[in-house]
Amino acid sequence: MSFILNALQKAERDRLRDEKFEIEDLTSSVWELNNATHRTSRRLVFQIGSIFIIFCLGVLIFVYVNLRDVILYGETADTDVTHLPIEYAPETSVISGMQVGKPSIIEAPSAPIVAITGSIFLSDGSKSNRVFIDDRALRTGDLVDLNWRVESIRVDRVVLRFKEYTMEIPYS
Repeated sequence: MSFILNALQKAERDRLRDEKFEIEDLTSSVWELNNATHRTSRRLVFQIGSIFIIFCLGVLIFVYVNLRDVILYGETADTDVTHLPIEYAPETSVISGMQVGKPSIIEAPSAPIVAITGSIFLSDGSKSNRVFIDDRALRTGDLVDLNWRVESIRVDRVVLRFKEYTMEIPYS
């Protein structure tokens, strides 16, 4: 087998030695314009396209990192106006995605009527903990109704708070 390879290599060397290049072949306008420009333009288009794709991916990653809570959990900016005195609160307010009128002042809390359909508990105090109440995914701090707010989500129950009152609702 090496005899055949050696013969092929010798034939190639002989062929290269016997070929005579003319100076016009290397400097002709046909070779210079068509071949070099065509290859360069394809390479340039490929490089510009690659840079553009990388730039677009970078922009998408930047937007995802900065807006992932809005994208993943549908969270909006905190527009809760419960900290304002009732006379300064607007006629209608947006509280946890629900448009409501001025809340009425309730002295004694009434238990909210809720149906807990599930929960996600990762660890105490985790921002990813969720409780599913009435077709809504709520996390700590979200309003269940106009008065009750989710105070904490635990392994076996959810704790709701209204002013100084708390209520623990065990999962069924």
